[in-house]
Amino acid sequence: MSKLLSRLFIFLIPVVLLHVLSLRFIAYVYNRDDIYKLDSAKNILLIGDSHVEMAINDSSLKHVLNLSQAGEIYVYNYSKLSKLLSVNGHVRTVIVGCGAHSFQKYMSNVFLKKTNQTVAKMFSYYHVLTVSDIIDIVERSPYHAVCGLLLLPHEKSGRAMNAFLNQRALTLKDMNWGCFVRYYGKLDKRKNEMGVATLKARNEDLASLWDWQIYNLHRIADLCRSKGVKVIFVRMPEHRDYDRAIEPAFQQVLKQQFSDVPFIDYRGMELPDTCYYNYDHLNCYGAIPMTDTFRYLVDTL
Repeated sequence: MSKLLSRLFIFLIPVVLLHVLSLRFIAYVYNRDDIYKLDSAKNILLIGDSHVEMAINDSSLKHVLNLSQAGEIYVYNYSKLSKLLSVNGHVRTVIVGCGAHSFQKYMSNVFLKKTNQTVAKMFSYYHVLTVSDIIDIVERSPYHAVCGLLLLPHEKSGRAMNAFLNQRALTLKDMNWGCFVRYYGKLDKRKNEMGVATLKARNEDLASLWDWQIYNLHRIADLCRSKGVKVIFVRMPEHRDYDRAIEPAFQQVLKQQFSDVPFIDYRGMELPDTCYYNYDHLNCYGAIPMTDTFRYLVDTL
């Protein structure tokens, strides 16, 4: 038995070494600064999750680049922003999507454990995550995080090798770092209400705060200040029937911990039901008036 284990260990050494070297090679190729050079006109970065991804069409906003992405929690926002600000000194404002759901501890299950989001985000952000951030993610979502790290060479090595050998310039699109996405679905109130009823039937805690999210939002604000970049929080519209159990705690955190950060709140924006994909996301029809309204904010910056 001991001989078998010794042989297995000897076999695993080169396999593990090859995997580590593959990860290092991918990080080397994907960290080239030229990939992250933005159009000099784009001096306002908009980051966040699906709420912002679906709401702001930056194609009609000359100075805004929307790099929001569904399922993106603040640790990934921070890593992405850290790289972009290090390369683009012309960026003067960062607008961060910040709704009550962002601080909701329940969402940690949605973003980290109940979906394949962690695997996908490892593919997109591994090369800019710090070691401590990777450890944090593994601790919170061990299965999905480890799967992401194990599958990463298979997912990325081919493109990295092609870019390295052929000197082909990779782009932000290759990074899958987010953009405005049109959603054409329409609001189904019955479906939304059934979803809320299911959560309540399971006695899900919808009012507790997610401390790790708040910690990483502080890191984003501190990063922007260290670069001399203005940071603003923004909340997208929410349907009047959206659950607001976390709202008091959310407001308290903003007041006590982020009182120096401007908070632009579009939650109560008057929109018909036809503008909603579900209770807390706009569809492509809602994105039109939201983008027009957002334009006024941008013009004042």
